[in-house]
Amino acid sequence: MDTIILTGGRGKRLGALTMHQPKANLRFARKSLLAHTLSALNGSEDFIERICIATGYRANKIESQYRHDAVGISSKIPITFLPVEPQPKGTFGSAVWALRTAKTTRPCLILGIDVIVTQRAMAEFIAHIRNEARTTFMVSAMLAVAPTHGRIHLNGKGEIVEYRKSSLCAQAPPDDWYCDVGVRYFSADFVKECQSLSFTSACDFDDIVPPIVDKGRVFESHVLNERWLHFAHSRDFLQKPL
Repeated sequence: MDTIILTGGRGKRLGALTMHQPKANLRFARKSLLAHTLSALNGSEDFIERICIATGYRANKIESQYRHDAVGISSKIPITFLPVEPQPKGTFGSAVWALRTAKTTRPCLILGIDVIVTQRAMAEFIAHIRNEARTTFMVSAMLAVAPTHGRIHLNGKGEIVEYRKSSLCAQAPPDDWYCDVGVRYFSADFVKECQSLSFTSACDFDDIVPPIVDKGRVFESHVLNERWLHFAHSRDFLQKPL
């Protein structure tokens, strides 16, 4: 399996914090957000063959910071920086661009750098998908952690039957809906399907996934039953570390 980490976003909601630094370089609990994401993958080298980091905004600073942090990260998985995405097209559009650029045909783990989960949580997710043939999303009942992330409704089998923008689910009962954490596993078939897509404008996951699910495509879920962190505003950096 390959892993793609999306770091190219401008992070406009963070205001002055990302005026001169990319979001991936912002520090929390003495580590950059990118370092936190890489650290969560430690111990998964028997399943993850390579990590591809997709960059955009201030890409040179991301790679420079990574080189500086590399000793502390201690990753045993080969890491490659992809060429800079010329025109970012949203989270899903950037994921598709990265899949094409990495020329991957294997299943792929797609991660952002706006979320921190523990190494244990990541290991449990990877154990869940190890023999899973279908695309799988990590979900959480803690909706308030990421107010802007997509909302997911599951059936009794843990399959995703609805995926909606958070703004459309404001009145949904908490026990009926889950939050898309932002840790996603793309099956080999879905990777191939995504590489055939084209976009004329920016597309986020909550733009593309809902119509796919509505047409009957079956995606799996893995419920995260522990605390996790999301970073979208400057106040989020005042959170208690995991």
